[in-house]
Amino acid sequence: MTRIRLVIASPGDVTPERDAVEKVCTELNRQLGRSNDFAIEVYRWETDSGPGFHVKGPQGKIDQDLPISDCDIMVAIFWTRFGSPTLLPGGETGTEHEINLAFESWKKNQKPQILIYFKNEAVDWDEIDADQIARVKNFQKEFRPGGRYEQGQYETFSKIDDFKDKLRQHLSRQLPLHGNAAPSSGFDFDGYRTRFGYAPKWDLSNIWVAQAPGDAPVSPTLEQIYQELRIAEKFDPGQLSLGAPLSVEDVAVLEDRILLIGAAGAGKTTWVRHVFYRLLQRNDVCPFLIELRKLAETLQGRKVTGKARSLVSYLEAALEELDCKAQGLEDALKDRAGPRPILLVDGWDELGSLGREFRQKLASFVRSYPRVGVIATSRPYGLEKPDVDDGFAQRYVQPLNDEEIEAFSNRFWAICYGTDPKHAESAQRFLAALKSAPSARAPARTPLLCTMMLFISRSRTLPDERHDLYQACIEHMLSAYRREEAHVPGMAHHWRPEKMNERLRAAAALAFAIHAEGRGDRNQTIVLSARKMANLLPGDCEEHGPGFLAWLAGPAGLLTDRSDGSLSFAHLSFQEYLAAWHVANVLPEDQQSFDKWCTVSRWQEVLRLWAAIMWSGRRERFAAVAEQFLGSSEGLCALGGMLADGWGNPELFRRWLERFLMLVETCPPRQVSECGRAWAGCRQTQRRDEFQDAWNRAVQAGRGSHERGRSSSAERQVWCCRARPVKLRRAIGESKVRGTVLWDGYGRSRLRHGRRSPGRLPSARRGHRLDGSWGCGSKLS
Repeated sequence: MTRIRLVIASPGDVTPERDAVEKVCTELNRQLGRSNDFAIEVYRWETDSGPGFHVKGPQGKIDQDLPISDCDIMVAIFWTRFGSPTLLPGGETGTEHEINLAFESWKKNQKPQILIYFKNEAVDWDEIDADQIARVKNFQKEFRPGGRYEQGQYETFSKIDDFKDKLRQHLSRQLPLHGNAAPSSGFDFDGYRTRFGYAPKWDLSNIWVAQAPGDAPVSPTLEQIYQELRIAEKFDPGQLSLGAPLSVEDVAVLEDRILLIGAAGAGKTTWVRHVFYRLLQRNDVCPFLIELRKLAETLQGRKVTGKARSLVSYLEAALEELDCKAQGLEDALKDRAGPRPILLVDGWDELGSLGREFRQKLASFVRSYPRVGVIATSRPYGLEKPDVDDGFAQRYVQPLNDEEIEAFSNRFWAICYGTDPKHAESAQRFLAALKSAPSARAPARTPLLCTMMLFISRSRTLPDERHDLYQACIEHMLSAYRREEAHVPGMAHHWRPEKMNERLRAAAALAFAIHAEGRGDRNQTIVLSARKMANLLPGDCEEHGPGFLAWLAGPAGLLTDRSDGSLSFAHLSFQEYLAAWHVANVLPEDQQSFDKWCTVSRWQEVLRLWAAIMWSGRRERFAAVAEQFLGSSEGLCALGGMLADGWGNPELFRRWLERFLMLVETCPPRQVSECGRAWAGCRQTQRRDEFQDAWNRAVQAGRGSHERGRSSSAERQVWCCRARPVKLRRAIGESKVRGTVLWDGYGRSRLRHGRRSPGRLPSARRGHRLDGSWGCGSKLS
């Protein structure tokens, strides 16, 4: 085995870059070293020089321990420091001395090859040594004609990823000089990289958001806007810190093959395009991208038989169609000396019934070319996806968390407005709109929908109210075109009604029917088989049911299709809003239905969204339902949620508040808890304060009359419903009565059981609390 000795020389202000050199060498050893019988050995003073004494001082000890003059490659890095002085004559710093030793050896023996890098990242001038930075600049000038190092050249970089990419390329070019054989396949790697190595544009074909008049077009490169995706071994939307990005460096050295699974709009295709482009910048790997939708069309649309249906034949034909030489491709896939091939396979779910055939072809491909790394992507429902038996590890794309949404939106607005003050204002306005409507944050966790919302907010203010936001997003989703060219066997032809209003009505009718299919009191996404869901479509869509569902799950992205062929709405919020729209615009006015829905938890959000729609246009209908709700304890809680959202006039609110305080003890615990959560998130400051004041007055009155042995019915209700203090500011605000709280809005307040209160107050009764729990009353402390 050929051992290639590499020495790192640098001052102490570039420690991350020193570590990066070792990581890059480890990658190259794993990728190229084993097959070419070489190993890069990295030497650095931190790990290869120990304590001791030397007549020439510490630098003499380092010279003794590190093979500086006899190494094969030296990597030297500078930023703001030139190094510490040594005991050597001439006042050389340690780094300068090591470079000069290597340089004198190169002049005699043409080795080592010296790779020198200067970091040009911005610095805080108040924290740097002016003399040190001046010496760095003077050293850099020595590479000019007439300078000491005029025979050489250096490289600059700004970020550590930039440094790693450049170092990887430069080292790869040096390796053939030190025992690595040049690729023998005959494939034109340089021509291939040149043909496909352009920076890809950000693909907005699935957004369908019209450009606002006067707005500058948004056309950034993918690299400018790209948001890293977290990837994990499981998918849990409730854990927003799960997983970590799968970097290009990780992909390049992966030994496991990976199936990357994500829902519609999760960012799989964007991730593949980003990785493909970044891999093209490296000399140690060569990526190939197959879009399976195009492959399926090719295999189905042409009379392709025999060897022509193989993956290698498809890759060769695809390269030739794009005027790229395919000669030597098969040899390049087999070659153990050249760049490692990485195959990126995007869109397994678009294969339809061809999934089984392609799975067999892929299995044969990896057996024939075991050095090739493979990553495939799919929605959960892809047929015949590769699994662990095929050597594929399944990984899942995770939803965006709050920090990632903020970072993505900041880049978006920076691209739209650059340094214009509008950038910061727009970003803050967008994030404030999401914060003010927490339920709107769920769609924003999907990259595609987050992008859609950003474009909506660019052309007009992102709606403050969540129902307006849902309406805007759904309208744009329902504007998606049919994919006319998708005639893949096993996949339904896409169909949609011609008029937008017809699409909205059909989608709303479906959402209402699905929501009505729910069982029990749980508020969750409802999953149905495609056949059953097709049966729930309105009559005018029955004939085209499968095609309409395929369109909703495909270009529109309103539905999500699953691995077992079942379907559900992509987000529960969209299902609830469309169900509310159907109730408001289609269903007859049936008070009995409202009386039934107000007792079921899964209908509470639908009723609140219905109230928002009605208050915007048909207030008389809202008033009629509100009057009916005032007459029942279940209806009181449902109406409380609507009023907490700001709907209804002040008179209705005051009437509701009076009755609620009178009857709260008779209300079902779960409904009271849901009402409490609505008020905990209330943004109507005046109503919230009025509610709090009324509550505190009732508690004070209840305490006073309780201690005097007298209490009214209303006071007894409130007294029995109080709970001990728990994070009051997270609920409705600081209580003026020490020791009281309404609820914390999270179901966490608990009342300790205490001794029975004196007087006539029936505190021994198991009283109902506003957090939905039950317990005996106890004296305030």
